[in-house]
Amino acid sequence: MTIENFSREQFETALPAGRWTYAGIRNSQHCYKVKPFDGKPFAIFVWSSVLQSGESSHEAGNDSIRAVIVDEGGIPYGGKANRWIDRRPGWDRRLLETLRTLAAQIRAICPCPVCGTMGKPFTCGKPGPNKGRSFISCPNNACAGKGNRTSLFKWMDEETPAKASSVSSKASEPVKPGTCSVSVLGNDLDEVRRLRAVISKAIVKAEAMDTPEGEALANELRADLR
Repeated sequence: MTIENFSREQFETALPAGRWTYAGIRNSQHCYKVKPFDGKPFAIFVWSSVLQSGESSHEAGNDSIRAVIVDEGGIPYGGKANRWIDRRPGWDRRLLETLRTLAAQIRAICPCPVCGTMGKPFTCGKPGPNKGRSFISCPNNACAGKGNRTSLFKWMDEETPAKASSVSSKASEPVKPGTCSVSVLGNDLDEVRRLRAVISKAIVKAEAMDTPEGEALANELRADLR
């Protein structure tokens, strides 16, 4: 397989403008953090395959670009989360497509409507027609493991895909404090958590509309959680 070589500057040009920060050297490679959404506590960590010398690696095993969703602490988030981009011609286009796919997963992450645990992205590894498909699921075994049909689960390819603006959109407008707090909707803690999860899921769906009306609705719902 013929691979292309590129410099650090060329790689940085391929990243979505205004959405990446330099993350230092990891495994002898220049690394970057891409944050698609300002309101989400997740980012995409990218190993560029560009060495400290400023040129891409020729070594086997280090000649591919790697990307993974991470939480605020930089810990990989989800199962089988690594995505590899080979450096055949067109690597920059495939890199952007991968970032869009991971941005769509970040956009879809929401609390489980049953237990309130934040969902995680996974990739199906079992043999069969669903092998390779990505999905968001509740990681709480006590919730999802009981065959609870209302527990969080959704296939990513059945969701509205994140558009290009997901990895290059401008920062969200600040949310004004709301007059309704979820804490006054009831004294039962489980009910409060359930209602918060429902509102959080509605915010994700409003954001996915990717329209001014959807953004306005999402801001209103965020204010209700204040």
